[in-house]
Amino acid sequence: MTVAESGRAVMYDALQGMRYIHQSVIEYHGHFSSNNVIVDGRWTCKVTDYGLRYVRRFANTEMISTFTPGR
Repeated sequence: MTVAESGRAVMYDALQGMRYIHQSVIEYHGHFSSNNVIVDGRWTCKVTDYGLRYVRRFANTEMISTFTPGR
């Protein structure tokens, strides 16, 4: 894989993560930046630091105990 292909793969993974967040109950990231994208041991990008707005909003409801990021 070339450097250009690697860069496209990183952007694609980040895009997929943001698409998932926007289609979930979280609805939006709120503070997306390159600092919130990490690479795991298999060179797959993961979007981090999301959902705090959701946690604060539903902290006293049953929904918070049933929400599992990544599902």
